[in-house]
Amino acid sequence: MTWKDEYKKKLCKGEDVAALVKSGDRINLGGGINFPHEFCTALCNRLDDLDNLLFGMGLSFRLYDFAKPDINKGRFRIETTFPSPIDRIMMQWGTCQYVPVHLSQLHLYGLNRNFNVTGFVVTPPDEEGYFNRSAGAPFVPRDVIKNAEKVIVEVNPNAHWCNGDHFKIHISEIDHIIEADYPLGTLPPITITEIEQKIGEYIADMIPDGSTLQLGFGGLADAIGNLLKTKKDLSIYAETFTTSMSELCKLGVINGAKNPFIPGFAIAGFSFGSQEMHDYVNKNKNLTFCELGWINDPVNIAKNKNLVGVNATLAMDLTGQACSESIGLTQYSGTGGQLDFARGISLAENSKFILALDSVHTAKDGTRKSKIDITLPPGSVVTTPRIEVDYVVTEYGVAHLKWKNLSQRANELIKIAHPDFRDELKSKAKNAGLI
Repeated sequence: MTWKDEYKKKLCKGEDVAALVKSGDRINLGGGINFPHEFCTALCNRLDDLDNLLFGMGLSFRLYDFAKPDINKGRFRIETTFPSPIDRIMMQWGTCQYVPVHLSQLHLYGLNRNFNVTGFVVTPPDEEGYFNRSAGAPFVPRDVIKNAEKVIVEVNPNAHWCNGDHFKIHISEIDHIIEADYPLGTLPPITITEIEQKIGEYIADMIPDGSTLQLGFGGLADAIGNLLKTKKDLSIYAETFTTSMSELCKLGVINGAKNPFIPGFAIAGFSFGSQEMHDYVNKNKNLTFCELGWINDPVNIAKNKNLVGVNATLAMDLTGQACSESIGLTQYSGTGGQLDFARGISLAENSKFILALDSVHTAKDGTRKSKIDITLPPGSVVTTPRIEVDYVVTEYGVAHLKWKNLSQRANELIKIAHPDFRDELKSKAKNAGLI
């Protein structure tokens, strides 16, 4: 039997696959734009027949009935490894729980949960019967696929092919195929704030020619990208390949010429951005995509040289503890790969780990509070411990904390706090014996 015959044999409708799910199943639905929408929709049509399901996911883009309180009623357990705005809604409803996990260990989380069903989006197959797991592959680790009893894919012609053997999956590894054609998510243009622009200017000055970059996505990453157009011979080693990165590749700024570790322009764990970025990524052999268990492994991160990693944080105390994922007791984001990269970059030759934050939070009632304070707000999660914090940047400058004692750290951070709060911070630091 040829792979094309095998394809026809495994081809089915979403409702046919949903009918195979039974109470007690543990279902991995991947994340990002890789959610198998046809399967999820069909599954929601038979929730009355099911009980005690576990759904594992991350960075959700769609809200399904199994998450709604009036339907869930405690019958279905949902876990997210990286909260999105949709996940935050489910968490507020009490139908979803966050699982603290490094992105480098997503595969270990999946094996711990022993998911017996997994579903995700793939590209159409190539001439040898291989599909590509595309942009959301990190949330469907290969170890989890191998461990599953039922592997379900939705073949969507809108999915882009991410170059790299890690993302390929053969027809022989798949149990059920659903053909679907619906738009996958893109990231709309982001308005860059004045503060992000100023922070971006400081960070761009810290990136010399020949650097390898790890940037996230959002206004700050775009601001930095716009400011790097005059740089030379940059490379990418990052979780995420973004729109700003693709634009720098097209300009020749990112060309991989000085990266001693990986050939090519960029190596990344997944891609997310505009449709133009997706088109650029599609079958681009100058880019290499790998599992996050490999990309985010601090041992591999440390093999880079001249690596500059930029990550956002939400709050920081005067000793350098960074909260990057919660607002008080409310889980806002996830640990993600921040600590993976903090640890790996600390071991990489001639490299910098940068945390960036606005200096002030303004509440809805107009009151302001410094994001740098003597302590973190009650309930805050320490995402990156102070021992791993290197550089901190606000719109008021750059603080270098690595190898500084606590008094020096406090003074460095007060210098980049908002001017309206510096005297108050000095007083608090003195009363605490920090300075």
